Amino acid sequence: MKKLLLLLVLSFSTLSVFAQEVPNYSAVSLAAKEDYAKAEGTVLKAADYLISTPFDKKNPDRLRAMQFILKWMEGTPDFTFQIDETPVKISDGNSDLLGLYLACATKYCIENRSMAKDAKAVKLNTLKTLVTYSTNPTYKVKQTGELKKVIKASEKGELEQYVG
Repeated sequence: MKKLLLLLVLSFSTLSVFAQEVPNYSAVSLAAKEDYAKAEGTVLKAADYLISTPFDKKNPDRLRAMQFILKWMEGTPDFTFQIDETPVKISDGNSDLLGLYLACATKYCIENRSMAKDAKAVKLNTLKTLVTYSTNPTYKVKQTGELKKVIKASEKGELEQYVG
């Protein structure tokens, strides 16, 4: 009985360690140019949250994380995001999928500042992260036709050719 109790306690404590804490985005100021650099850590937490939780339209934390990332992307003076037709084709009207693409791009740019101006590198690495997320059944992604093409290109080792 003691072993069972110990096992249960350890199981629940492990779960709480892995639970993600969502930042209070409204407490992060994005009023001045210098605020955007200070907010990069919070932006990364928001992107990581989106990339590590299943699609769920009923999850308000996912919506807040995406809204915060979009607000930051619009105002940051340190990064310019070049969005072509690819994310629009991949998302095919699915705003969650489009938001995930933007979160992946943001994460790559912040973590790889020296490559952030290389549009091809950003797109390639964004798609790699998106493919990893989308092919994990835990995340419940409804794959669009274009996303299936991207996944197939990735599986064949032809993602660079897809990017162009």
